[in-house]
Formats: sequence, C-alpha cells, structure tokens
Amino acid sequence: MKSGNNATNLLTIKNLKDLIKELKDEGKTLFVSTHLLDPIENICSRIIVLKRGKIIADGSLEKLRSRLGEEQASLEEVFLGVTADA
Repeated sequence: MKSGNNATNLLTIKNLKDLIKELKDEGKTLFVSTHLLDPIENICSRIIVLKRGKIIADGSLEKLRSRLGEEQASLEEVFLGVTADA
C-alpha cells in the first residue's frame, strides 16, 4: 500500500483548493476545466457548462439549481440535468 503517496495527493489537492479560494477572495478569475465536480462545488462562484464547444449553462450553482427546479442538487446533478436536453 502506498499510503505516503495518498497522503501527498490529499495534501496537493488541499493546497490547490486553498489557492483557488485565495485567488477568489482576491477577486481574481480562474478558469478550471474538470470532470471532477465534487472538489470544486464549494469553491466556484460561477459555472459555465459547455457541450460541443457551446455554452449551454452559465451562472451560480444556485441559479442553475433553480433553473432545474432542484434547490438541493449537487453540481454533478446540475451538470447531468443541463446536459441531458442540450
């Protein structure tokens, strides 16, 4: 078992999340392209969903939840909802 590597990976992820939060607090814009939605759900203030190079959803998580009528939806559920019809 490579527990040292797992601990290093977790520390790297935490450091990246802390950096993103710090940049956000400074009012800076950071574009993140990822399929790993859980780690960034509580960090991002604006979400843009692309499909085939076109913007199909744009707004805060709350706005996108409201659009779907799912006020408690996770970012993953929002993503799946907005891409289902597009």
